[in-house]
Amino acid sequence: MQSSLKVLYYLQSQQYLSRPQPPLLEPAPRERVLRLLEQLESDDLSAWWQLNREMTLQPDSEHYNSEFELDLTKLPGWQEAEESTRIRITNGAKTYIQQQDNIDYEWIGKNIFDRPSVAGCRAFQLLLKENSDFLENLTPEIWKKWAPIIIAAPNSSEHEDLYLEIVKRAYLSAPQESVNALIKLIDKENQDHDYIFSIRRFAKCWDECLKLALLEKAKDPSLKPKCLGELLEELLKQGLTEARNLAMSLVSLSPSSGENEAEKALIAARVLVGNSDPSSWSLIWSLIQQDYSFGREILESAAHHWSQEVQLNLTETQLADLYVWLVRQYPHDEDPDYSNEVLAHFVTAREEMAHFRDSVLSQLKVRGTLQTCAEIQRIVQELPELKWLKNVLIESQSNMRRRTWNPPNPNDLLQLILAQKPSNLDLSNQLNKIDWRTERMADEPKVTNNINVSNSSINAPIGTSGTINSQVTVSSADSKKEFNWGNLIAIVGLLVAIIAILLSMTVSGAFNEEFRQWFNRHFSSNVEQQPKSTNR
Repeated sequence: MQSSLKVLYYLQSQQYLSRPQPPLLEPAPRERVLRLLEQLESDDLSAWWQLNREMTLQPDSEHYNSEFELDLTKLPGWQEAEESTRIRITNGAKTYIQQQDNIDYEWIGKNIFDRPSVAGCRAFQLLLKENSDFLENLTPEIWKKWAPIIIAAPNSSEHEDLYLEIVKRAYLSAPQESVNALIKLIDKENQDHDYIFSIRRFAKCWDECLKLALLEKAKDPSLKPKCLGELLEELLKQGLTEARNLAMSLVSLSPSSGENEAEKALIAARVLVGNSDPSSWSLIWSLIQQDYSFGREILESAAHHWSQEVQLNLTETQLADLYVWLVRQYPHDEDPDYSNEVLAHFVTAREEMAHFRDSVLSQLKVRGTLQTCAEIQRIVQELPELKWLKNVLIESQSNMRRRTWNPPNPNDLLQLILAQKPSNLDLSNQLNKIDWRTERMADEPKVTNNINVSNSSINAPIGTSGTINSQVTVSSADSKKEFNWGNLIAIVGLLVAIIAILLSMTVSGAFNEEFRQWFNRHFSSNVEQQPKSTNR
């Protein structure tokens, strides 16, 4: 079998090598470019758009290529040209956009295009890339003349930054002409398709003027429901409040208004779910509560449209209510199981809803607020059959602790460590307290403890005056069995005394100077040195 395949591959390669090669172009593409540049420099403006076509050719090309490529620097004619030729091409672009007045606009919004017009858009992109300062000095009249062409030019790189930037400059210099061209493109896309693509060309142009113009277009009753949804979604992403109000008004349409209006209401509701906020969600939630069938249709449409995940900007209570509703409408034990499937499968609407349901709980869990924990506790109570929800509650509580914990202030710690030395008056007061306590101890009665262990006694005098005898006798047999509490107490007392001495010396400043020297060696750029004491 393998030998047969090798023979087949060999025969195919020999057939490819033996086929006649296309003849080289005569004259060569380079010569054609130079000849057209000479014509252009002789005031033949038509040579510019012809030059654009010739630059798509390679020496063995059989036809013109890249008709919709607007970046001339990507074409073979530019890449093979010498630096002097590139300068001449750039200068030709300047001449064309300044002097060309015979511009055709009739093709805009139709399934045709005009090569001389599109060549003007290429000239703008070339100058933006090679000589952007030239564009800064163009008059408003030139921008108004070319703005519709720039907006409507068919191209294969409409999402590239270079094209988006030239659209932005055209819009800023000629906003009305740019918007008019965009509306024509929207009308054409609404007529031929169910989606609007041309608004993506204005990715860098969103201002109030553009938003309001598209909002007015969204009110056009001739728009198809899906095209309307595209406009509403883009306007909501741009934060236009009026667009949200328009969508809410469409959702509130009577079901008896007609099939087209019902579809618009459904799409408007889907857009509001995907761009939700607590105020508009109240309307959607009331519709879901009133008609479970319509609610399922709305949420299934949203889950399908945003197949990755729908980010819901809702309150914790609204998320919890939605999750409980989804669990009851789409129970976990009814989720499809494809774990044993060998081959890939198409994702069903039921799978999408299972993913959407679980994402609602995940979005609630990660909030990390006290209200989140309270709402998940409520979910646990309302859905007792889902035992694993208790683990979700524990995770939510952990998230809440992490988010609400406030670490100690570093300045407070530094002030505690670098406490100032006590003054001479403070030291004198401490010494007077020690003398007073010593005098008190001298007046206390002396206590003598006689502890007899195995017929021997231990006297432990305490105090300086008076005598109180206390004798405890412990048999030698019991002393072996009983734990020696006296020794333990003595050890603990010794440790406490040592710690007290160290703390006293620290408070009195005995170690402050050594600590400050160590601290300044490591953090001298951040902490100011304390002045040395002059007391001796």
